[in-house]
Amino acid sequence: MFKSIFSYPLEKPYPFRWFTPAVFTGGFIALALASFLSVATQGYETVSVYTSNPNATAGDSIFANWPSFLTVNTKPICAPTPISYGTEFLTNNTAFSYTVRGITHSTDSAQPASLVGSFPYQNNPIQNCTIAAIDIQLENVHRDAIQIARGDWGAALTGHIYCIVDTPTGRANLSLVTVYDLNPANRVPQFVTRPNETRQASLYAGQSLLGWHAANLTEDMQHANKRYPPADQVFKGSLTFGRRAGVTDVTSLDYFSVNHCFFPTFNGTTGGKDAVYYCKDIDSVDALAKSPLERGLMPDIWLSADGAAKMFYWVVMTDLGQMNAGPNPLAERDLMAHFIRIYPEGSKQNRLGARPELLGVSPAVVTTTYLCQVPRLKSTGTLLVAVLVNDIVILAALWRLFVLLVGYFLLKPDMMVCEGCSEREPLLPTPEEKRAVRISTV
Repeated sequence: MFKSIFSYPLEKPYPFRWFTPAVFTGGFIALALASFLSVATQGYETVSVYTSNPNATAGDSIFANWPSFLTVNTKPICAPTPISYGTEFLTNNTAFSYTVRGITHSTDSAQPASLVGSFPYQNNPIQNCTIAAIDIQLENVHRDAIQIARGDWGAALTGHIYCIVDTPTGRANLSLVTVYDLNPANRVPQFVTRPNETRQASLYAGQSLLGWHAANLTEDMQHANKRYPPADQVFKGSLTFGRRAGVTDVTSLDYFSVNHCFFPTFNGTTGGKDAVYYCKDIDSVDALAKSPLERGLMPDIWLSADGAAKMFYWVVMTDLGQMNAGPNPLAERDLMAHFIRIYPEGSKQNRLGARPELLGVSPAVVTTTYLCQVPRLKSTGTLLVAVLVNDIVILAALWRLFVLLVGYFLLKPDMMVCEGCSEREPLLPTPEEKRAVRISTV
């Protein structure tokens, strides 16, 4: 007989009744698991998208807790956005625009913070804000014609703010500045967007209250200035307010201390006597409101200036999402009533905060744009091919492993039996039967 150089292995059924159903059952389970794993590892591709809310790209993925080496393409990744000195930004509450004037960064609370030019930001909430000072600049003649046409005096309020932001690399301390001008030269609205009356009820009330108190201040300034002779009238005013430590009653005249006030007169342009009025040894709003007219400290403006400063303070704190900054007149109807009293009786503004359940402060984050890598399921054809190839490889490896394990157990002597054969009647006598026959014939 011709003998080929090639050979084939002998095949023999596995001598187990359970083997066939076990293979089919295990095969279907393995196929399902392999397909699921194939979709996770090979079924997605990443695409680049820009978003203002990186949290929305995460979603609730079934692969969220899987090891990253298996699901590298199924998890969204967003790169931090750098915020640097001079950056102008809004919060998600979109009331004011803020400018970064200084950044210090610390990776360890035990170490002093170092001055840096920028820091990586990734949708972290703004925390622990304090307003160090509020400057009010009053202007009369040195303004645009359109501004003078709208009002004899203008008032611009500037807030100097310090906040903390936790970043991926540590804690950043921000120095911020924001400005509210009742009558700006460019006619740009001071609120970036008009707050929603129901979803942003506190900011909606704050916008109205701040505008009214600032307008009230300019009206009082105009009337107060006319009480002086023309030569002694002022054409500018500068006021600085700061929080007084330990005072939490926002309705109190001691809530703010007056750190500075300055009023140059027309007489000052020629170097006349008493050319400038300024606060000296007086830091109380109540004391300034009761000061003698001859001191030139504009006693008629201080109550309205105090109200405008308080409204500006709390609109800023509400816009920055400071929920634990103290009693907030924009979030508590009883406190708001104290500041609504300036409105005419029966006006629409008297109904501000009429639904206390809508008032409140929402956490604030910096509104910016992030570049994210977002998973996207491959096209149907590409997905089927990828899953099919991956399934074949995985199932082939599992089958090979299964055969090796079963073959290992078959090599044991106690496994070298045929379950079907052991149940048949023997065709030939056994040695014991032959011996018994010989004995019986003797």
